[in-house]
Amino acid sequence: VQVGAFGSENEAMTNYRRMSDRIGALVSGQSPEVNVAVVNGVTYHRLWLGEFASRDAAQTHCNSLKAAGQDCLARRR
Repeated sequence: VQVGAFGSENEAMTNYRRMSDRIGALVSGQSPEVNVAVVNGVTYHRLWLGEFASRDAAQTHCNSLKAAGQDCLARRR
């Protein structure tokens, strides 16, 4: 589940810590991962949470995050 795209890895991890403080129950047990992508010449550091057994499981978790006020996308890495 992608929970954001940031200008640096540091910014991504700072956002992860803030999210953990705000909605810890939905973040605990979900390992953060930062994936670097270049889109139209711009570098993004995408923050991902967890490893899910299926797309449906990822979407269910994303829906819970959205209900708690956190934008997200359930997508393949």
